[in-house]
Amino acid sequence: MQFLRDTNFDFINRHRTGFLFSAIFICIGIVFLVIQGGPNFGIDFRGGVKVHAKFSKPLTETELQAKLSELGLETNLIKIAQGETVITETELQEELNDQGFDIKLELPPGETVITETELEAKLSSLGYDAKIQIESGKYPIENEAFISMGHRPEFQQQSINIPILSDPGDATATIIQISSSAEKAHLLNKDDAIELVDSNGRRRNVISSVELVADGTVKQLTLTEEIGIDLTENATIQIQASVGSILTEALLEGGDGWKAVPEGVNVTEVGPSVGRDLKWAALWSVLASIAILLLYISWRFEFRFSIGAIAALVHDVLITLGIFAIFSKEINLPTVAAFLTIIGYSLNDTIVVFDRIRENGISLRGTEYIDVLNRSINQSLSRTVITSITTLFVVVVIFTLSSSGEEINTFALALIVGVLIGTYSSVFIASPILYIWQQKEQEAKA
Repeated sequence: MQFLRDTNFDFINRHRTGFLFSAIFICIGIVFLVIQGGPNFGIDFRGGVKVHAKFSKPLTETELQAKLSELGLETNLIKIAQGETVITETELQEELNDQGFDIKLELPPGETVITETELEAKLSSLGYDAKIQIESGKYPIENEAFISMGHRPEFQQQSINIPILSDPGDATATIIQISSSAEKAHLLNKDDAIELVDSNGRRRNVISSVELVADGTVKQLTLTEEIGIDLTENATIQIQASVGSILTEALLEGGDGWKAVPEGVNVTEVGPSVGRDLKWAALWSVLASIAILLLYISWRFEFRFSIGAIAALVHDVLITLGIFAIFSKEINLPTVAAFLTIIGYSLNDTIVVFDRIRENGISLRGTEYIDVLNRSINQSLSRTVITSITTLFVVVVIFTLSSSGEEINTFALALIVGVLIGTYSSVFIASPILYIWQQKEQEAKA
């Protein structure tokens, strides 16, 4: 299939316009990067906390920000995503009866709620062509929030003291009990490092197991080693809580009529040093891929072809980075993956054009080099357009449907920009460089 046949566009003579267009875009991107103090790195590269939480009732970003401000926590991003209506098993059966479905549909063990979409899928699996309509406002709406926050030194670690319930015995004891209702008792978990503090001294230890005893009112902590000091009933357990723990506690405590659902809080925390390591690893991965491509194209074609291809790749990454700066998009690991994908896509398109240039350079020996370049680009144009349109269709759909998922949405945006710019650079950056190189060689011989 060919959309464009027998085209004869003079691309090479318009390369100055292409260079000017690219230079303007790159300069605008650099200006925004300077204004913002560099790329807008996400927590993957600068360290921080990312939280995905579900709440018991709808809430606004203002309400959530007010709660976090009480703790002095400043977030880079709060995004509220409206969830679906959720109903319990009893409400589900009532809805089925009211809407004329004479069936008994039980939820699997452990499930207590179901969404409209899940309900329709279950009915469909039983052969019912069902479209469930839940009356607006009849049942609560489940809300989700996505919170991203960079590390601040004063909130990276915080000392928390939890009183023990009674004297554990002599220094050889390995079991300590605390009240399960004690403030911050939920922060004590298996494998946590703790410090036992008393007037008689302090001793570090590690929790090997946590279990509830006495009807759930007491938490019993088993330690990996003996206590080592004779504690009194005034002793406390001291732990260093991370930002993620503090943030989780604040969300579970909630605010005016709202709080996070305990099983609906998912915390991802990256330390500052880990973030720096990831940043350098990402940079070296991009530079290494470009260096390897330089060697490959030099071997597959000629050195001047590799210069044109690498210039196009650097051009694509710079423009994509500039657009991210213009729209203040975060750069995380998925974004780096998108950049590497862009490099691969752009290189593939460039090599197709280069292959045709090499073939025509042999078959059209004696023809002006500018005509060889233009004819090669025009012959590849149909394939380039079809490939770009089909690829764009997929990534635009992903971008549109992933509006509530920040990382996937950003990944798709990078690919959209990369496909457009990669196609453009193969024609207006990589190929003209071959022409300029050839002109310089002719001038040197003359």
